[in-house]
Amino acid sequence: MQYGASLRATLAVTVGAKASTFLAGRVYVTPQDVKDVALDVLQHRIMLT
Repeated sequence: MQYGASLRATLAVTVGAKASTFLAGRVYVTPQDVKDVALDVLQHRIMLT
């Protein structure tokens, strides 16, 4: 059985990317901001095979 990310995970990635943007002093989110937080948010959902 495999599980994907929940809606709460999507919201957590969004909020994390916005926080990363704020801390970097920008007013726009970049794809790198999303990549930087996605692993931390989704880490518990990744299944190695």
